[in-house]
Amino acid sequence: MSHMASEAVDEVDESVFWKINYDQFNIRFRNTQIIRAVGERVNKGAEAVMKAAFTIAQDKIRTCHEEQSVPLSATLVAHHLPSDAKLRSEIVVSADGTRLKPSQQQIITEFLDLLCTDRAKFLSKVDERGAGQYKVNLSNGTTALKRRLVESVVKERYGSISHRLFRILVENQKLDEKQITKIALVAGKEVREKLHQLAMAGLVELQEVPKSVDRVPSRTFYLWYVPLHKCEELIMNDCYQALANIRQRHSIEVKSRSKLLRKVQREDVIANPGLLTALDHAQLQLLNKVLEWLEVAELRLDAMIMILRDF
Repeated sequence: MSHMASEAVDEVDESVFWKINYDQFNIRFRNTQIIRAVGERVNKGAEAVMKAAFTIAQDKIRTCHEEQSVPLSATLVAHHLPSDAKLRSEIVVSADGTRLKPSQQQIITEFLDLLCTDRAKFLSKVDERGAGQYKVNLSNGTTALKRRLVESVVKERYGSISHRLFRILVENQKLDEKQITKIALVAGKEVREKLHQLAMAGLVELQEVPKSVDRVPSRTFYLWYVPLHKCEELIMNDCYQALANIRQRHSIEVKSRSKLLRKVQREDVIANPGLLTALDHAQLQLLNKVLEWLEVAELRLDAMIMILRDF
């Protein structure tokens, strides 16, 4: 019986054509990124709960531009959690006046409510009946992904202090220099320098708010803010430029060692690799390492572009 089943599986109907479902790939990639973002922002317990929620909702999501998922019950989320999920140590459950330990269902509900009240609003509670009904806020999750990416680029390029100032502005929308200094606990001179650096890069902007119609500078508020959509476009353009540079570098590396590559592909060398010298082996190993680095960098840029452009 098993032999017949194996033969049936191995049979290929050559008249059937297949194609890649790019929309589903993008959806699953986006969902995985949101799950990871929840883990980084909250903890591993919240990540496990979010993963269970997506396991239920994923097959009903048709595009990356849907605002919310279908409603999910807390009971159903609990059913889709792995049996080895250790949630109890990841959250403090509100006391109910008894000495009994909270049940697994109560802990899961606490996590779901936590994801509803988090600043990113990953979930929304839509029904109080039973254990509760929830929806995944797909648009909010996508916004959180883009913001996380932009913030990581700011930190990588301009350092931790600039990253802190940038986050303060994103969270508070518009602030003057004194307010930023007070919140960030950074010297005013350094705040001014960092904001100017970010402004020169187009990552923050200044808005003038006059107190009177004459627009006298001494009677004008100067408020800093982050134009997030513009930041996303700037970073995406940088990614495209970096991607072009990587591909150009790939071509240069291959072209510079074309003689070696032709030698490696000769039939006699394939049959007897001993015909390659020690220098040939060293050069080939170096080329493979460089091409591997370039491929990793290209994949990272592809992922960044996908988040900024396709979601």
